[in-house]
Amino acid sequence: MFAPVLLLLVPGLGQPKLTFADVERSKHTAYRMLGDFRDRLTVSVQDGDDPAESMEIEQRIAKANLRVVVRIGGKVVLEGGYDGASNWLVAHLDKAYQTTKGPHQWFREPYQAAAYASSEPQFDMSFKNGYGVRFDCNPPLVVQSDQSVKLDGADARLIVAKTSVPGSTRSMEVRQWFFPDRFILRRFEVNGVRKDGKKLKIVGAFTEANFKANLTPKDFALPPVPGYTQRG
Repeated sequence: MFAPVLLLLVPGLGQPKLTFADVERSKHTAYRMLGDFRDRLTVSVQDGDDPAESMEIEQRIAKANLRVVVRIGGKVVLEGGYDGASNWLVAHLDKAYQTTKGPHQWFREPYQAAAYASSEPQFDMSFKNGYGVRFDCNPPLVVQSDQSVKLDGADARLIVAKTSVPGSTRSMEVRQWFFPDRFILRRFEVNGVRKDGKKLKIVGAFTEANFKANLTPKDFALPPVPGYTQRG
């Protein structure tokens, strides 16, 4: 007789456990629902004893319309997007660009977890689909905790996932801080130990997240590319 009362009083009791694929699938959907959004993200990578490297990634999203800009050292090196009619990509270091007319495939594609061909341990962090950062891992990451926390004085949802390679010291942990009411990232941290014992640390700090960015068609247009070579 007490079971229904317990289900009401204890959050999550009786509900399926959140999987890491659930988290990534929810992100996939949430970013594609954004209609007037812009954010900026600074990513810092410390791989073993190598000097830390950093870059800035800016996203502008209005459903299928998209623009992603990558800056290193304050200089734009790569940008791409969809303007409502064409996909385009500009590689500024190579002074080259390409355009392809048609629907925006990144927006239309369903979520699919990475399919690894072998059992070799692997971790992937990518921005390849243009809608937020994506994490995949082999062995799969397993959610350890899902809790409400404070981040920079504001409410946030923190989801921590981990995995390890049996019979070794290799491991990976991914921490993701989201807005409390949606699967849009505010911060992430990756901490791993490689086969050689070297540590990997990646920190993604969002310096801007604007859900009412007042975007216009110009925000998604191919930028001027005088003297650039057209490819494709």
